[in-house]
Amino acid sequence: MLIHECRSCSLAELWFEADDSTIFLNLSRVATEEELEKDHLLESVGKT
Repeated sequence: MLIHECRSCSLAELWFEADDSTIFLNLSRVATEEELEKDHLLESVGKT
């Protein structure tokens, strides 16, 4: 297993899923307060 850690991914959850012969990389990132101020479509701090 290869694990990659970097500062830009510190607020993200990453996981793999497999469906027959296809592998999916899922990425879910939480919003910061600054991002919420810039993007009204995000709901609240910590929401994905």
